[in-house]
Amino acid sequence: VRRLYPYASEFETKLRKFIYTALFDIDEKAETVLVEKYKITISKKCANELPQEDFLTNSDLGKIFDFLFSNDEFLDEVKKINNNDNNNKNYDRRLTKKQLLEKIENLEEKTIWNLLFASNFSDSILPTIYNELQKFRNDIMHIHYISYDDYIKAKKIYVKGIKDLDYQLSKNIIIDDTKINVD
Repeated sequence: VRRLYPYASEFETKLRKFIYTALFDIDEKAETVLVEKYKITISKKCANELPQEDFLTNSDLGKIFDFLFSNDEFLDEVKKINNNDNNNKNYDRRLTKKQLLEKIENLEEKTIWNLLFASNFSDSILPTIYNELQKFRNDIMHIHYISYDDYIKAKKIYVKGIKDLDYQLSKNIIIDDTKINVD
């Protein structure tokens, strides 16, 4: 894991740079825009968990990934699909895997990534690899022993993530919601 630390560090640095660059605004901090968008994605029960000032600077990778890619309300809706609690009108104990997947596909997943980044960075692999990155980062930061195979997997996924961030940063895209006074 000591050999992987430089990759994790480079990835996190570039991820923060990517987010700040995409949300560039002369007059407002990026967090102001993120907090406003985040209010759309969270349930009322989480309203007291709004990001604090300098959230992107002070948060670890897990919090940033949760912030970008998770939506508790979406997960609650997925759990309700085949649940008979409260006479759920969607309940059908005989749903096939295909039917369940179709129902899940029809649910809207409001995440910060989907709301702000997806349209401009649709070719990014971050939404598909963030869970692996987070797992390996946890191993690295807590100095867990890992197998050689896991080392190779971790290195490959970090290299992919770093290359993806380099490419996304090379686009120099500033998200419309935040480009006030960019000129």
